[in-house]
Amino acid sequence: MQGSAAARSVLAAVLAALAGAALWASHAPVGLSVAAWLVAPLVLTALRVAAGSDPLDPAGEGPSVGRALAVGTLAGVVGYGTMLHWIAYEGGAVAWILLAGIQALWVGLWSVLVARRLAARTLPVEAAVLWVGIEWLRTRWPLDGFAWGRLAYSQVDVEWFVPLGRVLGASGVSLVVVMVGVAALQVVLGLRTDRTSPPRAATGQLVGAVLVVALVTVGPP
Repeated sequence: MQGSAAARSVLAAVLAALAGAALWASHAPVGLSVAAWLVAPLVLTALRVAAGSDPLDPAGEGPSVGRALAVGTLAGVVGYGTMLHWIAYEGGAVAWILLAGIQALWVGLWSVLVARRLAARTLPVEAAVLWVGIEWLRTRWPLDGFAWGRLAYSQVDVEWFVPLGRVLGASGVSLVVVMVGVAALQVVLGLRTDRTSPPRAATGQLVGAVLVVALVTVGPP
């Protein structure tokens, strides 16, 4: 990517902040469910920018561990900091900062893990599985965990997602949200690179995720 290191850092920070804003906006009181589908793609794009790669290159490499942690943590701070602001009134500023900070670090951990796999053909599946794994861990540790802000919860008002939640549970819904979002990003970027040949791996994973949703949610005539 062209431009100075400072410019790349600023752009990566802006994209990470937008990912956090999307996480917040996807939940109540805003309730913009579609925003949840943008969270992972925005973080992945921020990681590519932070690495100095072309953010529109689906095979772009990831940044260092420190930069990846910073990108994900910033997204988490914006997302959970705004989402949990009410804790400052109920339990004080220290409780709010600590809880939001812990949740943000989980997003940072996801970023570190997924940054190593940005060029993988199976990125959509890997990113989704890692996200669900992080969600599972943060609902159990520390202090018995904290489930607030799971991506699945942002889809509770999406009528056609209710059957999916019944069959696959909250983890299954989160997995589909991340997988579809990342696969769609990879398909779009792949088409930009080669307009005559869509990326087969990303396309297959996108179609597969959509088919799972369709099979579970569309009832018999």
